[in-house]
Amino acid sequence: MDQPSSQKSCVDAEWAEQRTRDALKGFTYFGTFDELLAWTPDDADALQKSNTPLLQRAESDSDHGAKVMLIHDYQGGYNDYESCQGQVVPKEQYSCNHLQFVETFVYFSHRLVSVPPPTWTNTCHRNGVIVLGTFIVEPGSNDVEYILQQDESGSFWVARKLANMAKCYGFDGWLINIETPFPLLSWSAAKLEGFLRQLRDELGVNSKVVWYDALTTLNFIWYQNTLNYMNLQFAIAAGSMLTNYKWDPELAQSGKARALESDLGLDNLYFGIDVWAQNYQQDRKHRRVTWPRLFGGGTGTGLGVQVLQELGLNAGLFAPGWSYEHFSDHNSAVEGAIWKGTPLPEDLACDCDPQRPHDTAPYQQHGVVEYAKAFPAGSSTFFHTNFERAFSRNDDGVVNAFLGFQNIQPFETESRPHAAQLQAKVHDSPSRCVLSIAPLSQGAMSRSRIQLAKMAVAALEPLKLTMRYRILHYAHRDLWLQADFQDSYGQRQSRREALVVTDKQLARLEWTLDINASEMGPIAQTEQPIFLESLFICFEFDQNSSSLEAAKSDILEIYSITVLTKSAKRPRCDISDLGLEKRGTGMNRHSRLHWKISSDPGQSHDDTAMPYSPITGPCAHFRISADGKELGRAYALEFVLPPSTERNGADMVREIKIAGIGFDRQVLCEATIILAEPDDGIQEEAAGWVLVEQAFLGKSSDRLSCVEKE
Repeated sequence: MDQPSSQKSCVDAEWAEQRTRDALKGFTYFGTFDELLAWTPDDADALQKSNTPLLQRAESDSDHGAKVMLIHDYQGGYNDYESCQGQVVPKEQYSCNHLQFVETFVYFSHRLVSVPPPTWTNTCHRNGVIVLGTFIVEPGSNDVEYILQQDESGSFWVARKLANMAKCYGFDGWLINIETPFPLLSWSAAKLEGFLRQLRDELGVNSKVVWYDALTTLNFIWYQNTLNYMNLQFAIAAGSMLTNYKWDPELAQSGKARALESDLGLDNLYFGIDVWAQNYQQDRKHRRVTWPRLFGGGTGTGLGVQVLQELGLNAGLFAPGWSYEHFSDHNSAVEGAIWKGTPLPEDLACDCDPQRPHDTAPYQQHGVVEYAKAFPAGSSTFFHTNFERAFSRNDDGVVNAFLGFQNIQPFETESRPHAAQLQAKVHDSPSRCVLSIAPLSQGAMSRSRIQLAKMAVAALEPLKLTMRYRILHYAHRDLWLQADFQDSYGQRQSRREALVVTDKQLARLEWTLDINASEMGPIAQTEQPIFLESLFICFEFDQNSSSLEAAKSDILEIYSITVLTKSAKRPRCDISDLGLEKRGTGMNRHSRLHWKISSDPGQSHDDTAMPYSPITGPCAHFRISADGKELGRAYALEFVLPPSTERNGADMVREIKIAGIGFDRQVLCEATIILAEPDDGIQEEAAGWVLVEQAFLGKSSDRLSCVEKE
């Protein structure tokens, strides 16, 4: 009798130790209702919280395209590459480079409660994507009846906990997936409806709750693969619903009719597509099936989105990391086949050989982006990108994962067919967008353009555009940046600014864009808003130029683009109360920096037109360096120092510098901490620092003598 109890205690201790280790990576999850009940906001580590507010996308002027929801479900969840302070990894993994075509991202794992890692939330919020956690009760789970428990006031404690978690950790809502029936004595469809309504109400505005099509109003697990009377009650209470992935066009059409008849509406109904369904499956009895039946999922995912788009419905893509999880190589090429319909590599190998179902599907020219809704990047007052990706490779070939860094990517990677093709590709170290040209014929003038960004920045006053760039090739007659404006009637105006050749030196374009309604025509003079809608790189060159190679050549590097209203003010802030302390026990013992950020009380957040974090104020992140060498970034007011900074003697780190970086990547404030060598006889636990030098935008302030406290 004692042995099982002893084994359970050991398992519980290992689980608790794993959760403690994962907390230092920024991960938060719960395996039981008891853990959920015990949680309070005070338990949250600063490293586990997202600091980046959801960038509110401007309203899209296009009804074309299905809204896309991604349901993560990648390698079991909480992988090392998702760590909050970065990680060296063997190879690149799933990060989704097409977030401008994604409306909602659901972080999914098979734990009872999965809180999205802050790296995912920060990246998605920066790109305007709503982020949800997952609450899943899987078959055979215990205590499902707790969901329906109410206190004396009628409040559901599970709903209250989940709402408080979303607010605490900085994400936007929940996918509710109940895949086991309730005990008969506790079952009440009305109570479950009340639970969903309370969760939705407590989350508040700009939040989202999605009901998954599993449990019916009869308390059966019975996937409907559509919206009908068996799940409508729960879908309306939650506000949105995601169906299972075995629908067909007839079921989708009936679900559409039901949504139109009800209070749910089409905007809140998503039909699932299983990306893994395309794999060869020997077990024909329990096949994973998705639409279209023959080629669905995998490279044929866009074919399913096409059907939903034609019906005016939305798509939920299950496990979109398939391109990185199923294949050992060519992962980005497979990702391109799914999203853009580009050809697969001829030497692509996978476990489905020799059937090769992935390259027999009619996927080319039917990528997801052809049928998904494209959202404007940035907000109505702000746009910035430096094209950073989630992974970078140094000169030694080492791959570093920084999932939380990922910024807006180029909207187009290839120009439309012209005499010459312009291509855009993102490079690392430093991050930049490199444009190249591939001439197709000789002896003619060639013109082309490529769309770098789709946005909707309101031009209610003059806009200021700043671009850092470097021209690499001079075999052009003209190379310029084009800004397209559009009003709500669809009338368009363009502005062009030539890019200056600076002998391959880094150049800075500062361009004031001033357009008024009179230039848009008589219809637009009725105070209709005008928006900066697109940015293009355009070129014209002589293909007879002797300096132009016949092969593809790089012509331009773009390091960053920022658009703000001209009256926007530079945020002002300061770093204070900088400290260093020991935390944790045993293997989790570590040194942690912590500090505070204070904004200028005389400056309104609205004056800056940029995002403002409830945690880090006007700072998007903090750059941490030791003796001039960058250690990493903090998206919190704390940072775990790597063990290498704690060496004694000649190799001991003397100076640690913190720089607050704004949402437009400008340095806003700086502070420095000077570490002291431990005195002889002082234990490592008590060894500390004695001096702090604080600076604001490079101007030193008084030096403060401080003492580390345990």
